[in-house]
Amino acid sequence: MAILFGKILKTLRINRGMTQADLGSKLNISKVSISKYENGNQFPDTDTLKRIADIFNVSTDFLLGREEAIPQNLAFDDLRGLTEDDLKKVNNYIALIKKQRQELEEIEKEL
Repeated sequence: MAILFGKILKTLRINRGMTQADLGSKLNISKVSISKYENGNQFPDTDTLKRIADIFNVSTDFLLGREEAIPQNLAFDDLRGLTEDDLKKVNNYIALIKKQRQELEEIEKEL
């Protein structure tokens, strides 16, 4: 599990354009700890795992590999360099699109 978690963490961190030091700073831990997480040599405690999930706006289940992977057709390269506020806006827009699609499907069922 630690190895899978490490791969997921590294992918999220790189896609966000963060260094190990950047992530460590946000979590108040050393970049060495981040490196150990990514290499599968250490696993974060529950509180740190939750904070990592919050930083990347994913669930702890996703971090643990228990949820589906992020769709491959999502253009993650386009997300690099966006601020956390920008990423929240992107996620809100995605949620809005999903809600509108669901409402449209419900209307179509009534017809």
